[in-house]
Amino acid sequence: DFDSDPDYMASDNFISFAIERGWYDPEAGEPFNVTEVYGQDERPGEPTPELIPKNHLGVHYIEDQLRNLGHKVTLEDMIHIVRMGAVTHDSAGYGQVAELRDVAHPELALLWVAATTPETAPFIPFRIGVTDVPAELKYHRYLSSGQARDAYVDEEVRGLESTRFALRTYKRLRYLMEEHEEKFLPEVTEALVAFEGRLIAEQTAVERTALKLFEAGVPELARRYLTYYSGNEALDGEVRTLCEHAIETLGGLGAEVEAIDDPVENAEPTWRVLQQSNWAARFGKDVDANEKRMDPGFVAGIREGGKYSATQLQQAMYKRTRIFRSTQAWFDEFDLIVTPTLSRPPLKADHKASEPIDIEGVEAGDIRAAWVSYLNIFNLTGHPAVSVPCGWTAGGLPVGLQIVGRWRDDAGVLAAAAALEQARPWAERRPGIR
Repeated sequence: DFDSDPDYMASDNFISFAIERGWYDPEAGEPFNVTEVYGQDERPGEPTPELIPKNHLGVHYIEDQLRNLGHKVTLEDMIHIVRMGAVTHDSAGYGQVAELRDVAHPELALLWVAATTPETAPFIPFRIGVTDVPAELKYHRYLSSGQARDAYVDEEVRGLESTRFALRTYKRLRYLMEEHEEKFLPEVTEALVAFEGRLIAEQTAVERTALKLFEAGVPELARRYLTYYSGNEALDGEVRTLCEHAIETLGGLGAEVEAIDDPVENAEPTWRVLQQSNWAARFGKDVDANEKRMDPGFVAGIREGGKYSATQLQQAMYKRTRIFRSTQAWFDEFDLIVTPTLSRPPLKADHKASEPIDIEGVEAGDIRAAWVSYLNIFNLTGHPAVSVPCGWTAGGLPVGLQIVGRWRDDAGVLAAAAALEQARPWAERRPGIR
């Protein structure tokens, strides 16, 4: 009668399926123990993989660890225990921790997922409203039963197969770590916990943003935002890695580096109103006569700018002031702000401004909203900024690091850029021309 008990949830065939498979006999007079029924290592007619841990090292072990905590179980506690070596093994396909709490909208329910054994893979937050995941996290060919004999990849999944399979990446880390586990496991664990801690700290702002979109009656935008966040955190993986290495270089040169955890408002909507209104005022009278000679995206922006009301323009000006003040407050504590220049590697030269871009296989929005989002805010505030090359992707595409300074401190920005360039020279490298 679990279906009538508010303390339990399960599919309608949760018990009947176990009966059909011969895992549970209701006539035996034993209660339906979920762990014993669905957590068995040995089932009639099914082989038992040797690497799968026995129940006392799986579910029962987790339960024992939780009981011994001596305090209310936190998300961090659960992630830590699921990551422990007594629970996670090389045979683990993935790790999951469901965060059970009341949410203001059902699609905001949260599941933390590790792409493979969480001993060397981070837990990433995915909400129920997510509509897709990055290609790197999807199913790839792997040396599992029956796949090794498949000589060719089906055409419809070749794009997927061309991406770097996250499972393989984290497996490589695991095998490297196990070569000297006592030395490297603590370092890997510390890095994963720090990364997850940042994600955990962001969740209140992420949930609040998505809830506002649901409440505004635009659920498709809420889902798109959640998908974009979970899949990318608004940043391509290679771009993030290269920028973090450059920041480490600045730290090695004597800079004190600290992450800013303040929520940053997307300045693009404000920029769009101000910039397109400016275009309309400057070029609107000439656009009809010269349209064929102008970029279609620019033409569309000019015409859109002519539709804004005086009230919308004034509201955008007020918003720019608020963005300036919040940005300026950072410089009460910091000398420089460092961000990626762009959220993903360069686009093809013929990519139209009005077309959406993707970040690691997930559609993220148009160029202004998703690609140059780190530039929009400082274009509005007028703080001096410079972009310095900080590395190249595996495909040979350049990645930039943006350095931003206080008002009128152009010299400080240029000095930091020069120091980084001297430590990580790039001028001799040129991309291949085809």
